[in-house]
Amino acid sequence: MSQLSGIDLNLLVVLSTLLEEGGVTPAARKLHQTPSGVSRALSRLRDLFDDELFVRTGRGLSPTPRAEALAAPLARLLGDVDRLVHEAPSFDASRAERRFRIACVDYAQASLLAPLVNRLAEEAPHVELELHHRSPRSDRELDAATLDLSIFPRHASSAGVVWTPLYEERYVCVVAEDAPVRRLTTKRYAAMDHVLVAPRGERGGVVDEALAAEGLSRRVAVLVTSFLMVPHVLVGTARVAAVPRRWGAFLAEHYPLRLLTPPVKIRGFTMCMGWHEVFRADPAHRWLRSQVVAEVR
Repeated sequence: MSQLSGIDLNLLVVLSTLLEEGGVTPAARKLHQTPSGVSRALSRLRDLFDDELFVRTGRGLSPTPRAEALAAPLARLLGDVDRLVHEAPSFDASRAERRFRIACVDYAQASLLAPLVNRLAEEAPHVELELHHRSPRSDRELDAATLDLSIFPRHASSAGVVWTPLYEERYVCVVAEDAPVRRLTTKRYAAMDHVLVAPRGERGGVVDEALAAEGLSRRVAVLVTSFLMVPHVLVGTARVAAVPRRWGAFLAEHYPLRLLTPPVKIRGFTMCMGWHEVFRADPAHRWLRSQVVAEVR
């Protein structure tokens, strides 16, 4: 390959055109060059191939046997180069074999990605999906472009990471179906036993901020590190949990739970899809991103 560094590949285009047009003037016209420019290129081609390539005869400029032998492989080569440069790569999900790695919070895995996985099992049977919890390690992998997607509210990342908003999320309150409460007042809400989801095991959060703005505080009776634990510590009790609306709707559909409107203004968030700029033009990755957006909608 190092021997190609001294070769002007544009010369091959001139040679191909000379073979097609049979003369310097018509070749120059097609290439939008001057005849003298094409003549200089022909001189360089003769040095490159150590052959006259074209000689003048009574019929004009005729190719030598060496030039004629070059015609077919030259056409194939330039055709391959043209396709390499101009043909956009494609992705056929029904036949593709590709593995994608996605990190997100556990409730989004259950409410968003599980339906996506099941749908793609038919549409893309050979595509593999790895679902991981968002962690410091997954954040580093996102920065390094070794993780395909991170579905989470936007957070600090490298300059190469793109954050695509997916949806605006607000909080709802969840209680057991038979809980002795139909409507929450601020004081009653503060007085209830609360379930706090704290993935990092830390107390405090947006509910505490909202109550503090009203001069109130709450008692956290149960702290869990996974949203998946919420129904198991609510059913059959008088506890309450504040969860993202999409997760609350999922729980109410699958468990004997009810949704209530929070009596205080709990700060929401924007769920985003983080991905590295290196994948912007990758047709497979574009397909994956479009599938996540379609599932959200």
